[in-house]
Amino acid sequence: MNKLSTIQKIYFIGIGGIGMSALARYFKSRGATVSGYDRATTPLVRELEDEGIDVHFDEDVNVIPKDVDVVVYTPAIPADHEELVYYKENNYTVVKRSDVLQWITENSYDICVGGTHGKTTVTTMIAHILRIVVTVAMPFWAAFLQIIKQIFGAAIIMLM
Repeated sequence: MNKLSTIQKIYFIGIGGIGMSALARYFKSRGATVSGYDRATTPLVRELEDEGIDVHFDEDVNVIPKDVDVVVYTPAIPADHEELVYYKENNYTVVKRSDVLQWITENSYDICVGGTHGKTTVTTMIAHILRIVVTVAMPFWAAFLQIIKQIFGAAIIMLM
């Protein structure tokens, strides 16, 4: 079963980080109701709020949503965080950010970049190569993807 298809409401503890905010936007784009907690407001958090994502800044179980399908947290959140403890003690589905990344990527072909140093540089190089391939060599690229699709039966998403 695809775990993503059942998620209608999702809550992020530590929503203001670059990785968590990206996941929040991903679920928002899929039509899910997204909300979260962060300890401080930042320009990134304000962008999330401007996009319709509800964010609060006080660690308070009285203001958290009680009807969420999944709660996502980062390793930066301490184990004794009130909201995290509440959700775990009340048997909610509570997962790490890395688990959600697995759910998103497990049924697709992806180019993933990880590590301690160089992620931005490598990602930029990959984006540059893909942009050139798509714009300059599109006839070749399209033919190549069709061959791959025929050989492997893979669903190919065209970048345009």
